[in-house]
Amino acid sequence: MNISTLLSSNYAVYFTLDDERMFQLNTVDGTHKEVSTIPILDRSIPIMVLHKNQFDFVKHYHLNPDNPDRISLSRAELYNQIGFISDEELRTFSNCIKGSDTASEQ
Repeated sequence: MNISTLLSSNYAVYFTLDDERMFQLNTVDGTHKEVSTIPILDRSIPIMVLHKNQFDFVKHYHLNPDNPDRISLSRAELYNQIGFISDEELRTFSNCIKGSDTASEQ
């Protein structure tokens, strides 16, 4: 699944990281570029802003394989791509999800 199916291209998507840098996300190909400011809301193109420090507060909930409302593997890959989830966290989550999917099929 690509990033454009996870995030609507009807939004201008921005995200911040722990070091307070800001990026604009290209929802078509998943690339991002650093920006100095997030623009003022424009009704013609809604803005979505994701903050890593806010995500960190709920990360354990979203990545819990026993949580029926956990994020999908595709969504976890997106969060990894923008730096919200480490490669190790993604690997662990992926292994747990694949393991639980296999166990539930038996």
